Amino acid sequence: MTNTSNSTYVKQASYGKTMVKFMKKDVCPETKIHTVYEMDIQSMLSGELDESYTKADNTIVVPTDTQKNTIYVFAKNNDVSVLEVFAAKLAKHFVDRYQHIHGAAVDITLTPWARMNVQGKPHNHSFIRDPSETRKTHVAFTEGKGFDVVSSLKDVLVLKSTGSAFNKFHKCEFTTLPEVDDRIFSTSIDCNYTFNQFSTIDELSSYDFNYTYTSAKEITLDTFALDDSASVQATMYKMADQIINKFPAVAEVFYGLPNKHYFEINLTPFDIDNHGDKCSLYQPQAYPSGYITCTVARK
Repeated sequence: MTNTSNSTYVKQASYGKTMVKFMKKDVCPETKIHTVYEMDIQSMLSGELDESYTKADNTIVVPTDTQKNTIYVFAKNNDVSVLEVFAAKLAKHFVDRYQHIHGAAVDITLTPWARMNVQGKPHNHSFIRDPSETRKTHVAFTEGKGFDVVSSLKDVLVLKSTGSAFNKFHKCEFTTLPEVDDRIFSTSIDCNYTFNQFSTIDELSSYDFNYTYTSAKEITLDTFALDDSASVQATMYKMADQIINKFPAVAEVFYGLPNKHYFEINLTPFDIDNHGDKCSLYQPQAYPSGYITCTVARK
């Protein structure tokens, strides 16, 4: 049945394929050293698609299965070692290939496999799953406008057992939290960094995204470890500020840091002092959890 409504319209429409997974093996011809890349990809297309919804016109629908196959072919024929560049090439292909498609967004999640150390040295073709981080990117290409890129470091669970305080905070009749000069600071790092728009694929391809990722991770972990933290807010601002000042191509940085609480266990019923600087035994507190976010942008 054709939709003939005069009272509604398609405000936004996009569609695509999600959870397209593959592992690619690269072998260096000289050294015979293997490198593996396991990826989870989503592609989303937008453009002149209204009538596929309002008039059931499938002639303008590029099947999601076609998108899946395109991802596989591009993965076989292209270097995938830089997520952002691979995603950009895919997005641009979809827009260039189909006249009625004017925008494409590609999201990639990299599964981290670290090279295994065997008998004291890195093994040529054996790997161990590294659960300590997740690397992602989101690349959107819009016809006539260029590439918008947001990359991220996620799921990095960190803890330090001193060097963090929280005091002199606002208090009211509902405040029960005591001030602390020394506490355990633990969080799962979620960091997104947004680049200035890239005008062309050549400009984007020449940028060193892998170095930016490695440096953003290093700045994040170094600051977490070394900062004499007055609060999660103060520490996360220092992280973002350093990334923006180091990389002119980065326009803004987002952090989301949930507070993984560890509270003192009360041992006073047993005449044991486990409070303040005498505390060495803590109770992990799964919930409720503090959640602090901040987006720092270039002026």
